[in-house]
Amino acid sequence: MPVPPPAGEPHSADLLPRAPRGFHGRTAELAALTRAAAGEAPVCLVTGPAGVGKTALALQWAHRSPALFPDGRLFADLRGFSEAGEPALIDVLREFLLALGVPPRRVPESVSAAAALFRSLTDRRGLLVVLDNARDSATVRPLLPGGADCVTLVTSRHRLEGLIASDAARPVPLDTLPADDGIALLSGVLGEERVLAEPVAARRLAELCGGLPLALRVTAARLAGRPHWTLAAFAGELADERGRLACLDVDDTGVAAALRLTVQHLPPETLHQLARLGHHPGGHVDPYTAAALAGTGPAVAAAALERLAAAHLVTETAPGRWILHDLVRLYARDLDPAAGREALVGVLDHYIATALAAADTAEPGGEPCFVLPDDYRRPAAVREFTGRPEAMRWLAAEREDLTLAAVAARDAGLDDRAWRIILLQWPQVVHRVRDSWSPLLELALESARAGKDAYAESRVLTLLG
Repeated sequence: MPVPPPAGEPHSADLLPRAPRGFHGRTAELAALTRAAAGEAPVCLVTGPAGVGKTALALQWAHRSPALFPDGRLFADLRGFSEAGEPALIDVLREFLLALGVPPRRVPESVSAAAALFRSLTDRRGLLVVLDNARDSATVRPLLPGGADCVTLVTSRHRLEGLIASDAARPVPLDTLPADDGIALLSGVLGEERVLAEPVAARRLAELCGGLPLALRVTAARLAGRPHWTLAAFAGELADERGRLACLDVDDTGVAAALRLTVQHLPPETLHQLARLGHHPGGHVDPYTAAALAGTGPAVAAAALERLAAAHLVTETAPGRWILHDLVRLYARDLDPAAGREALVGVLDHYIATALAAADTAEPGGEPCFVLPDDYRRPAAVREFTGRPEAMRWLAAEREDLTLAAVAARDAGLDDRAWRIILLQWPQVVHRVRDSWSPLLELALESARAGKDAYAESRVLTLLG
């Protein structure tokens, strides 16, 4: 048995797990990692939601150029999002030091001393350190090597902005896969022949999985074990939102399980906000919409949205505007299914209040469209508009979500909200009269007639005319 060299003597170590199988795409992200790894003692930070393939990307990149790291490659799973719990930092440092040739008896017992020895040993080495599944910045810092030629690659479901601030970590955000790469992933497991036989169904599967690699791999695993199933049949099962998450679960792996491990670290108020976001009928939320869903104020909702964004459970698409991935939305809805109607009424009344403010600002002095419903609940705060241009921009930007809200209201039997939300868009209807408003106004007419509201019916017919 070889005798390990004494501490301080160069010693090549390799703790990397094997390269991922069936890796597809990510050309831009791999190039971004290469750029981020340039420079002095870089810390590269791969972040993204659960199941998006952060570990696979990190390992793929780490295995590509072993010559860049002549003194070895270290790896530790920090299990920041695991039911098993995080390993003790001293245990991680001990494994690193042993891999670098330190005799067991010379490994310090305290974290600070072990971290200092680790930094000293790596000071003049070219080493890669991969720290996978980090939950916070504080866990990462004692594990950073000391050498200017060392590269540290961290993966996390959290943004770890503290690590960016303290150690100039260079973020490489990871998003979902484009449809073509998702189809290629399916082909890698199922075989090209089976996928090419049903190209439309394969693309539909990639879309229903939302481009999430974990969902695509579970889908491929389920189909691989059932060669008599068609891709179209499984796409039909996934199309039913009520059972989609159950379909994306196999053995001990699944989308719901991965999300649960992220959600379990959220504070109660943030978890409450996430659960209510699952009942949002629209595609985007802002702090006012989120507050209406959760029954809070915009400031509280904004803070919760920021924490959800830091955990990659929502994505900020523009300042103050967030979206949920479809699979996250389905998971969030199941967190508190009984709150669905309450959350829906809250957000519908928010849209009525905001659209009223927009219409009054865009066309001041006009005749009121209607009286408010008897059980109307005024939101804690209503957006204010500085003038007609801002009000018209809001009505234009929210048209799709207002339409979805009206449809949800009609489906829920809340006809008194449905026609009001549609009617309040009248400044946009008049301004853009040829912009395909008839189907929406027909929905308003159905709602008015269902509620036997002759006044509402007459107002909608006027706009239709």
